[in-house]
Amino acid sequence: MDLFPKGDFPKGQICEYIGMNAYRSSSAEMRESDRQMSSILNEHREAAEVHRTARKYLRTIAQPGELMIDIVEKLEDKVVAPSP
Repeated sequence: MDLFPKGDFPKGQICEYIGMNAYRSSSAEMRESDRQMSSILNEHREAAEVHRTARKYLRTIAQPGELMIDIVEKLEDKVVAPSP
């Protein structure tokens, strides 16, 4: 995406493990497992950013009384179109 060219998407809120899951922050094995999942998490963050951008665009084009098929086609054209 042109908004994040290096692929560093926002991580959102990160919370420490508490209660029964507190062992995850001190266990080296679990930290390594979390590190290996970072690429999958980054893909999810990218998808979330695409979703956020599409919703923001949808709010600008959706008007009362407009046919849903017309709105969806405009949204599809925007999402599928290559970035300028």
